[in-house]
Formats: sequence, C-alpha cells, structure tokens
Amino acid sequence: MTAWIVVLSAATCTYLLRASALVTTSGGRLPRFIVRHIDLVAPAALGALITASALHNDRGAAVGLASVAAFTAATRFRSPYAALAVGFPTLWCAQIVLR
Repeated sequence: MTAWIVVLSAATCTYLLRASALVTTSGGRLPRFIVRHIDLVAPAALGALITASALHNDRGAAVGLASVAAFTAATRFRSPYAALAVGFPTLWCAQIVLR
C-alpha cells in the first residue's frame, strides 16, 4: 500500500508542477525572478549530467576534459549554448581518443 501512496504523491506533485508552469505563463510573461535565472539552466543541467557520468563510469578523464572545455567556452563567450556546443563534442572526441 505504501508504494501506491508514493506513486500517487509523485504523480500529483508532477501534475501540480506542470500546471503551475502553465498558469504562470498564461499571462504572456514570466516573472522577473525566473527570467533572471533562466540562462543558468543549461549549464546546471550540463554540470549535473557530467557529474553523474563521471561518478558512474570509467571515463573520468574524458568527462573532466569536457567539463573544463565547456566551462572555458561558457566563460569566454558568456553563453550557455557555447558550453553545450564545445562540451559535448569534446566529450565525444575524448572518449574515442582515450579508449
């Protein structure tokens, strides 16, 4: 019975979270505090993916190299898209070379 309570609670929370996004954007504009931090979502997601990947596989050197390249590109060009455009290809190439 407790597993069903957890599943239903998670479903309810997910529904409310998604519904709240629709309700806040129904006026046409996002609140200022969200817009101010929206540029940080991509680097945070990339950092989470890199950290999870580095901790759970044997390719730590490739992941470390890619994270340094992504950080350098993001700070140089001041764009989260630069971190993605440089970080992932660096990771892929480093995984091929460091096999």
